[in-house]
Amino acid sequence: KVNLKEPNATWTKVDIMGENLEKIAYHAGAEINGFYYIVGGQNETLQTLNTIQVFDITQETLSEKIELDVEKFPPLESHTVNVNAETNSLIIYGGISGKELNRHIYCFDVQKKEMKNLTANLKDEETPPPRQDHAAVIYNNALYIYGGLGLDNKIYDDMWKYDFSSNAWTEIRTEAQQKKYDKK
Repeated sequence: KVNLKEPNATWTKVDIMGENLEKIAYHAGAEINGFYYIVGGQNETLQTLNTIQVFDITQETLSEKIELDVEKFPPLESHTVNVNAETNSLIIYGGISGKELNRHIYCFDVQKKEMKNLTANLKDEETPPPRQDHAAVIYNNALYIYGGLGLDNKIYDDMWKYDFSSNAWTEIRTEAQQKKYDKK
């Protein structure tokens, strides 16, 4: 951990008390109310996970490991996790599960410990191409995604907006991108 308020901020190793966190890579996480939620990833045996490890930041302990139903949430790696402050939930997008790229948005309610697929009813042509290793942020009740790695290692330079209220995606084109599309 590091305290950025200190003038000469330095890193300090956290000795986790109790049960240890599982060693993983290609995961994503976010903080809500003093708890760090670590979603998915790949473990030491190269198994892709569909778990959420909950780390209590104040107590510096693993407070819970949530095993999710594969029918409701696939094992994922190289995805993003953001916090929707309005609903006190984690928003999980993209990533890869096995050899399939994910195009869905999942919402994990941290109070109810329930996962649901927000975009299950959208047709493929109503969504961005599936991707992993992208960037994402939530702003004004919308999820914005940028770039990433698609099928056949295609690198994206596109930006998309998902509106939580209307359950709809919109591509956002910069002036340069619009000129590229106009030439086609």
